Formats: sequence, structure tokens, C-alpha cells
Amino acid sequence: MEAALKKLMVSSIVCIALACAPIAASANQVALPSKTANWLEVLNFYRASSGLSPVIEDPLMTDAAQKHADYLAKTDKKLFVNEFANLHIENPKSPYFDPTGATLGAGDIAWTTTYSQRPVDQLMSAPFHAIGLLHETFTKVGFGTAPVDVGGYFPGHQVTTLATVAGTSNDPRTKDIFFPGANSTISINDFHTESPDPRESCGADFQKYNGLPIFVSLLVAPSLQTSAFLTTPSGKVLSSSRDICVVTEHSLATSDHLYGASARLIISDEHLVLVIPRDPLKVGKYGVVIKQKNKADLKWKFTFADTFVKVENKLTVIYPHSNKVVTVGEAVKIKPLNLDSGATSRITGTATCMGKWHGEELWITSKAPGTCFVAISGKASLDTAAFKKNFTFKFTTK
Repeated sequence: MEAALKKLMVSSIVCIALACAPIAASANQVALPSKTANWLEVLNFYRASSGLSPVIEDPLMTDAAQKHADYLAKTDKKLFVNEFANLHIENPKSPYFDPTGATLGAGDIAWTTTYSQRPVDQLMSAPFHAIGLLHETFTKVGFGTAPVDVGGYFPGHQVTTLATVAGTSNDPRTKDIFFPGANSTISINDFHTESPDPRESCGADFQKYNGLPIFVSLLVAPSLQTSAFLTTPSGKVLSSSRDICVVTEHSLATSDHLYGASARLIISDEHLVLVIPRDPLKVGKYGVVIKQKNKADLKWKFTFADTFVKVENKLTVIYPHSNKVVTVGEAVKIKPLNLDSGATSRITGTATCMGKWHGEELWITSKAPGTCFVAISGKASLDTAAFKKNFTFKFTTK
């Protein structure tokens, strides 16, 4: 994933005094979206939680976003080379190339394994992307999503494109933006993935910082000396570099040759201060304090409520459709419908059964008649619950 590259003009409010009173962020508490909420409702929940106006869906932007999602889902991965390794640029050699897909459809890209509210949630846990969804001047959005074909980029995943650039103006900003919003309740608590990885600035063990990135987007650049304190629901105050990592435009480090320049532009244009906890958030209320030399402290609170329900992973037999009898030489095809963390299989029986994964489908064949017992299981992951299921098939000769 890569956040959209759009420079925005900003207005400035500077605290001149050497000692300023703390500034407390404020916002109205917003109810968590329902389990059946659509992507736009989830997006506007996050915006409202940060004190921002809702965005509306633009049909032309949605059409373009869908074209770009189709390009990413159906284009042979061999065509994602050279400048086209950047997923925001479309290769004209692809039969799914469309000039509006990478222009009017430009914005944030998420790769998930279930079609639910996870694409927006995932983007909100990725700060270089989340800030694009929390722009004060962001008013219109487009949405596209498609399952990735076998042979494509990340087969077995769902790719979602949120078109944001065309719906964001260059009008001056008027306020600092906090995430999670002040007094808000959220249901995400950890870092999933992002390119470039914002945690690279956290040291040699940066991959151990797995908590939800908390951030503020300031009207002016943060101080060179910026620190943070995070109070947990148990009352413990996290402040050391072992417990939380603070990243600003002055300390960002990235080795990502493809998207690193984008991260540097975003963090400096948006004057982001990232606070990344080492551990995922626990249920309860958190307090955040950001301190800058010769500036007022920034203070706000939010709550994490573990309300996200993991998707049950259903397995279906694609072939045979009507019974469990298969002719020797044919292939049984079993597909987990919400495959997320991967699946393992164990095959036994009197038949000479063999299994091989083709994308997200398990194909089972036999060279001789007999009974085949198949056990498929997968561990719980971010999106799906753990699963285990057994199948029995009888292979016969014609």
C-alpha cells in the first residue's frame, strides 16, 4: 500500500510563550458502526470521531476506483515491474489498463481476505494512509473492490481501492487532527501492515512494535524535541522507547525504495506525530500526552472496545457438487471461503490420495480406487476464527 501524494496548503497557529497551557483535544463521542455498516458508514464514523465532516460517494470516482481495483486484481503479476511495481501506476500492457483508474481512482489501496468493514479499518491502522482519509478538505470518495485472480498480485486476497485524491481540495486547513479522535471509541487495536512501514524508525527491533499507531496531524511542524506519554487502562504510563515509539518528520527512517519518498512527503506535509505502542491496545480507556519543547502539551483520551467479530471460515466442496463419489483421475476441489491465515491439510485413507494447493483451493486426486479422508484446518487470524473440518470421498473407476 502507498498513501496518495497530494500536498495541501496549511495555515499556522504558533504558541510563542515559553510555557503554554496544555491544549486538550475535544470531539463529540460517536457510536461505533453496526456490524452491518457499509464501507462509507465506517469511513464517516472515523471522520466524525476525529471531529470531521462526512464525505459523500462520487459515482465517477467509484467507477474509476473499481477500474483500478480490477486492474490490480486481474493483471498478471509479471507486469508489475520497473515503474509499474508502484501499484498506483497502471501498465498499458495489461488488458485491464484504464487511464482513469490510476488518475481519478487514485488514493489508498488495501489488501484483505474478507469483504467486510476490514478494508477501511485496515487503512485506519496504517497512518500514512489513514491521514488521507482524515483530511479536513476531503469531501468526495470512490470505492472499488475485486477478488484477486490466480496468477495475480496476492491471489486469494480482496483488493480494495478508495479514491481520495480527486475528492481532496488544496484549501487551507484550520485545525489539528487527532486519531483516534478525542473521547472516541474504536474497535481496532493493532498495526496490520503498511508500505512503507512507519515502524522502521523505531530501531533494530522495529517489528516488535505491534500496537495501533496513534497520531496527530499538526498545523505546524513539531518540535525537534517531541516525546509522548500513553496511559493504559490499568493506569500504567508508557513513556520509554521500549514501550512506545515516537516518529516525526525529524526522525522518520525508511529503506523502502518504492514508497519511501511518499512517506517522507506525507509526514512532513501533514506534520504527523506518530505514537506506536509496542503491544496491541487492551480493552479500556487510554490517555495520550504529546510534549514539545516551548509548546503546549497536546492531551486527549479515547477508548478501545473489542467489538469486532471474526468471520467464520466456511469450507465448500466446489467439485463434486452433488455427492462424495469421484472418478479416479478427476480432482476434488475444496475452497475455504474466507481464507486469511492460510490452511493446512492432512490426507489419509485406502486410496492413493494426493493433495495440492492451487491458489486458495485444495485439489485432491487419486490414482487408484478407495476412500480418502481429508482434514483441513487453519489458525485464528486478524479477520477469521480458527477452523477445522473433515471430509470423506470415495474414488471409483469408470
